[in-house]
Amino acid sequence: LEEHTAQIGFYYRYGLHMDEFFTKLDITTRFFETDVVPPDHVSHTIATMFREKQPAVTRNKTKVRGLSRHDDEDIWRFSNQDLQALEDILKDDNNNNNNEEDDDDNCPYFFGKKEASTLDCAVFGHLTQFLYIPLDFPQKAYLRESCPKLMKFMGRFKSTYWPDWETKCQRQPNEKTKKRQQQQQQQQS
Repeated sequence: LEEHTAQIGFYYRYGLHMDEFFTKLDITTRFFETDVVPPDHVSHTIATMFREKQPAVTRNKTKVRGLSRHDDEDIWRFSNQDLQALEDILKDDNNNNNNEEDDDDNCPYFFGKKEASTLDCAVFGHLTQFLYIPLDFPQKAYLRESCPKLMKFMGRFKSTYWPDWETKCQRQPNEKTKKRQQQQQQQQS
């Protein structure tokens, strides 16, 4: 998961689709927790440098790891094999229960556990990036089409541990910025 899937996700996001990532997530504004980023502000310069330099850095890391010796379709396949292995582990864990009740409810997490473990948290953290960042990751399509147990796992984990997910993900006004703007307006008056 860490070597293939995460690195391949970074390659897709930062190496190949950085402009789309920046635009869809409004990184310049969110990165520095400001509501308005004037073009001459240092945070705008830093964000612009990150946007322009990171793709080459990520593509180089992918090359050094040996992944870019393969074409993109092979790279996506490597990542999908990791996802399929996770799907199979969930199937095996739940199918070994021998209960007639719904296996998903009895053992919703890895290793047949009824509560989340470190592995569950790590898997959720990695797969969240594919499923909930608004980019068309190849892994997102694979998860939706081929991994029903993982999709149920993700929904269950999210609703159990992040019931306020939508609220937490909404852009909130930055109180520091508001206060600073009010102070600047008062000084100018």
